[in-house]
Amino acid sequence: MTPTVSRLVSGLLIALSLAACTGQMTVDDAMVTHYIQAYKSLKTASPALAAQLTKQDATLDTAAAGLASVDAAIKSAGFASHAEFVKANAAIGLAFSQVQASAFMSDMDKLQKSGSTQVQAMLDSPVVPEATKAQVREQLAQAQATYTQGKGWADSAMGLFGQKVDAATVAVVTRHRAELQAVFSGK
Repeated sequence: MTPTVSRLVSGLLIALSLAACTGQMTVDDAMVTHYIQAYKSLKTASPALAAQLTKQDATLDTAAAGLASVDAAIKSAGFASHAEFVKANAAIGLAFSQVQASAFMSDMDKLQKSGSTQVQAMLDSPVVPEATKAQVREQLAQAQATYTQGKGWADSAMGLFGQKVDAATVAVVTRHRAELQAVFSGK
């Protein structure tokens, strides 16, 4: 398995483990909008909260006030409770991972097909020596075997994903993919 596919499969398995703990939750457009608002608020507030909690004179009251500010940010974004936000975070995160992984797999399929087409064109060329063609055929066969094995692992993991994330949630997260990507990457 290639390192890239290994990371993809590992990420998918981690996400599936999280899904097993949280249960299935259907996400709608309003929830994603609330989630993005809460995520931005929490990301903005987190450095200040961390600074307060790491001071030598920090107390339980400091921690309680910090948690109250986290809870207020979550509720002002439209969530009823911290627990509801955490469940939404798991559902959106899992669906986002599936959307990203699907896009990555699609891109890899296109690259593999394009590369194979280019290599085949070289093999069909009368100007390439037969000895070179033999080496290229061997390397192509190895590359295709590695790709097929990695794709098999990734397809299996994506199949498990499909059992944990409903299609409606994936569709919503796909519509908001760019916004979520920006939030997750800090933009």
